[in-house]
Amino acid sequence: MKIGIVKSTGIQRYYCNNCKRSYIESYSRKSYEYDINIRIIALLKEGCGTRSISRLLEIAPETVTTRIKLIAKKISKPIIYKGRIYEMDEMYTYIGNKSQRYCIAYAIDRKTR
Repeated sequence: MKIGIVKSTGIQRYYCNNCKRSYIESYSRKSYEYDINIRIIALLKEGCGTRSISRLLEIAPETVTTRIKLIAKKISKPIIYKGRIYEMDEMYTYIGNKSQRYCIAYAIDRKTR
């Protein structure tokens, strides 16, 4: 690991030789915290909206929306097995205005949950 100092801010940065990324120990903005995505996912599972997540985590609503989109892109398509029983639920929501309607659906295998 290499250590360097950014001259414009005077903050010490660390560079990882394995993943080729640089980082600092403590960020001044809460949106850069290490576990922010995990906390956003937990609040989404509890049914919190974008604005309430923003208020609880003290980050901008636009940042929450951007993070949710990035998290959603990483979700892989589940394997559907024939002969199993699934429970399904759906929810309709609007983004921006009533003309932009979206459907969110999920299915859970009864046996494995």
